[in-house]
Amino acid sequence: MVTPIANSRYSLHLVFSTEKPKHWVLSVIYNSQNIHLQKVLWRDLTGISTLNLPWILTGDFNAILTNEEHRGRGFDHYSIKSKIFNEFVIANHLQDFGFYGSPYTWCNNQQGLARRWARLDRFLANSDWLNNFDSYITKHLPRTASDHSPLFLNAKFFCQPKYKVFRFENYWFDYEKCHQNVYKAWSCSTNGSPMHAFNHHISKTRDYLAKWKAKGISSLDRDIGKTKEEITHLESLEASSIFFNLSSLVLRGLYSKHSALLRQNAIKWAQRARLMWLRNGDYNTSFFHKQARARNHRNKISAITDDQGNLQTDHQNIAKAFTEFYAKLWTTYSNTSIEDLIVSMPNDLPALTDRYNEILTRPVTPLEIYQTLKSMPKGKSPGPDGFNVEFYLYYWEIVKDSLLSAVSHFFQTTSLPNAWAELSLS
Repeated sequence: MVTPIANSRYSLHLVFSTEKPKHWVLSVIYNSQNIHLQKVLWRDLTGISTLNLPWILTGDFNAILTNEEHRGRGFDHYSIKSKIFNEFVIANHLQDFGFYGSPYTWCNNQQGLARRWARLDRFLANSDWLNNFDSYITKHLPRTASDHSPLFLNAKFFCQPKYKVFRFENYWFDYEKCHQNVYKAWSCSTNGSPMHAFNHHISKTRDYLAKWKAKGISSLDRDIGKTKEEITHLESLEASSIFFNLSSLVLRGLYSKHSALLRQNAIKWAQRARLMWLRNGDYNTSFFHKQARARNHRNKISAITDDQGNLQTDHQNIAKAFTEFYAKLWTTYSNTSIEDLIVSMPNDLPALTDRYNEILTRPVTPLEIYQTLKSMPKGKSPGPDGFNVEFYLYYWEIVKDSLLSAVSHFFQTTSLPNAWAELSLS
């Protein structure tokens, strides 16, 4: 069912009632070229965003977001409009869909130096709308009957269940059970090479923590809500005769618990948003939610062009295109041997001095590995094993001996387990 809720000379707003999402807003835009009228429209659209519903906008915005969206003379015509348009998009937490096809959606169809192109038409949406779909792509169709390109949006749901990838959460450092499980995993005896032993410890740690997370940690949002209810109840009794000193102690404990839960929730969502500047006291988790969703939108691969030039939008075909590309990239078809390469090298190649040769071939030390870990940026995505830099630094005293043996074994044998070369695409 479609219900018009507002319209003006430059916009039409419709509420759609569907199965998923249940209710969402579509705003169709045909913006004015006049900058003052554009400001009025941006202000009106900001009012629509306060409905807190999934929201998608499309049409001719008569403005661009970046310099790259314009070609030809007359960019000054768009520069101020671009600044105001960007402010509107950022203030309302909207995401641009990107596109496939021509980089421009409008052309003035003039000849020579007077010809201009611009990307004036697009789709924008808030995170509530984007999170209802697994895939969405926009195509710029040929402008055969107009100076504007038609836009085609294809949004999909993926039926297959998503594979859950293990990722270590930094807020787990607050739990004693986390430390116990890590110590337990690295206390297990192992057989095989040092690299396989290290891989065994990591695998055990991942299994223990995953089971503990499933059974031992309740939802932070649920705990925060429950704690707030308990605080509200005790605060309502403060003015009554049944509020005792014991109740006051319990209330102070709940305040401390609530503060700790907020901090853990902030750390959790800041980590997912890859925000590296989080400090104690930054508890604006709604902001972190939006940052995490925006990051997921930017990283989502909804379509890819394969080696044959075909656009693949199906989830399985996208995975197949990745696999085939890298299989060809890393497969050699040359019959040239190492000996042939050495013989073909010139004789005047520069050689390492004895000092540098000694530096490169000396055994790796624990300090070198630790300093390398400390130099790596915090808040980044974990490796295929699911553990980030913070994990290795925090548990350095537990993992260092096994990690040193594994690294030293690699430099001695140049052998790398397959699990260390894996990459997760989700």
